[in-house]
Amino acid sequence: MSQQELNAGDNLVFLFDVSYSMNEKDTPSVGVNRLDYSKEKAIGLVNQAVKYDPDGVDIGVFGKGARWVGKANGNNASDLIGPLKPTDGQTDTHAAIQLAYDLHVKAEHKQTFCFLVTDGEPSSRDAVKATLRGITPKLRDEHEFCVGILPVGDLDKNPSLKDFLTELDDTLDCKDKDGNPIDILDVTRLEEAEDLIQIASKALHD
Repeated sequence: MSQQELNAGDNLVFLFDVSYSMNEKDTPSVGVNRLDYSKEKAIGLVNQAVKYDPDGVDIGVFGKGARWVGKANGNNASDLIGPLKPTDGQTDTHAAIQLAYDLHVKAEHKQTFCFLVTDGEPSSRDAVKATLRGITPKLRDEHEFCVGILPVGDLDKNPSLKDFLTELDDTLDCKDKDGNPIDILDVTRLEEAEDLIQIASKALHD
């Protein structure tokens, strides 16, 4: 991906899983739970994102439902993200994707990148699939709204979850408005996410 594909004026959304399972301490940083590790990594990514989204990067959380928290402008990312705690008993990933799409539509953005920082296991896999299938026919093209899932934690503990994320990434049968296959989602492990350009590139082209 060339940097020109991530342009000033693009909309960027970071949504954080605040379900109880984000308390588990199986991250590359010994003794650090999934959410705290996610916050450390994501604050750096959000600070990179500000130069492409000058009106502020949208920050949200999801657990039982999803909600918008505020806009990070380069000075307050730590203030918005730092206090987040794993407090919810659900992981409504579908609600997070829908929230990001609703923000995209409301503001009439030309291109939105939505990044979900999560331990990966949604409350309803079927709801995630249905939400993605409901969004894709409304898009101009696959670049208009891109979803990057950034799983954290030891996925090798849950082979079924790995298979589900692979399905979302590679084989989910989403269609555009003309009935043609369209792929708007990519999965990149958070520990492997080096910079914003890398994960945005995968979201667009993987």
